[in-house]
Amino acid sequence: MILKMLKQLENEKMSSWVGRVLEASISELYLLPGQNISEEEIIKELSVSRTTVREALIKLSQNNLITIVPQKGTIINLINLKQINDFLFLRTVAEKEIVKKSDGIFKDNKLIELTLNFNTQEKIISLNGNNFYDIIELDNQFHQIIFEGYGMKEVWNILKSHQQDYNRLRYLGLQEKITNQTMLNQHDEYLEHIKNGNTKKLIPLIEAHLDGFERHFGSLVSEYPEYFQN
Repeated sequence: MILKMLKQLENEKMSSWVGRVLEASISELYLLPGQNISEEEIIKELSVSRTTVREALIKLSQNNLITIVPQKGTIINLINLKQINDFLFLRTVAEKEIVKKSDGIFKDNKLIELTLNFNTQEKIISLNGNNFYDIIELDNQFHQIIFEGYGMKEVWNILKSHQQDYNRLRYLGLQEKITNQTMLNQHDEYLEHIKNGNTKKLIPLIEAHLDGFERHFGSLVSEYPEYFQN
């Protein structure tokens, strides 16, 4: 078993840390859809108690990331395309609405953050376009900063709690070398329109940005049918 190791936060409960490690490992495809994992493997890998592991697994089960089968172990849930489509609909609507209601007003400190984020994306993609973990993390941060810049941080937090399957599909897509240049070009346009307060041009860009990735769904399902719910 290979897990994405995360540093335990100060005063963080051990079961919460184990849960974060497992959730990140599922989202970033260290643990694959349909894969069986056991408590013993996790205990050995993370050097924690069985009680700690069980607490973490129960939480992940409640979040629909895993299924615990008595006497048989734990299975990583398959990717749910219906959940992804629902998430994309909600995010598109939310992002367009906050832009419409903003009157083009964006926090100055967040504009600086957004510019720095974009410059980092540009550098990573130009130097190493296959570094998909960093690319997705930066993309998520880019859109989080947009929500925060328009004063809607809590809306982003709500959306973020429902994007696990979307992230898994994105990691799968980037591993299949779906180009990042289109995403970068669109982010460049986002940044320009936000700087200029041009909300009218942002609306169609938001739709195109998410629709572009949605077009890749079919090819990924055909390539990896075992990873998806029927």
